[in-house]
Amino acid sequence: MRRIALLLFILPLFASADTLLRCESDGFRHECRFYGPADVSISRQLSRAGCVEGRSWGVSGNHVWVDHGCRGEFFIAQRSVARGNASILCESNGRREFCRADTSYGVHIARQLSRAGCVEGRTWGYNNNGIWVDSGCRGEFTLGNRGAGYGRRGGSEVIVCESDIGHSHTCSVDTRYGVRIARQLSRAGCIYGRTWGYNSNGIWVRDGCRAEFTVNR
Repeated sequence: MRRIALLLFILPLFASADTLLRCESDGFRHECRFYGPADVSISRQLSRAGCVEGRSWGVSGNHVWVDHGCRGEFFIAQRSVARGNASILCESNGRREFCRADTSYGVHIARQLSRAGCVEGRTWGYNNNGIWVDSGCRGEFTLGNRGAGYGRRGGSEVIVCESDIGHSHTCSVDTRYGVRIARQLSRAGCIYGRTWGYNSNGIWVRDGCRAEFTVNR
């Protein structure tokens, strides 16, 4: 059993295609690493104890965590990054951390991975040498490139988009060159992909998220 578990733990480090990762809790929190960036979903619950996302399982950086007896198989779907762009994981465990990267053409947060908020200028930012994160912010950041540098198409626009608890709202805006959260205004968390995001119709917010967003031009 240990050999099988070890194999499943190691394989995602080298796999470039979608794969299954088995991760098991014996009543306590346990983490299993995968190769990112990727989208994670539970494929099959193996335990009697429930596997409920956000309660007994979840994703932290490039690890799946399980707790309270949850045992399951998780589907790791490798996420493609736009050609010419690079994606980097940068994580803070409560302290300020620095991740070296080429930030010449800008940076935006693609996905917040922590419960702690990732707010540019407060808990994350960048300089000429790389990206910094602080106060528990963990996120996946996309680096701009010469052909699509963020914020280099004629400036940017700041827009406030607000939702009430239990409701969703869409703010119509041209999002073709990307959007990033500039400042969270609500007590409710603004977490990319969960309580805010954007598509071709504009920026959407829900569950009480209210924030200022920077729209690239």
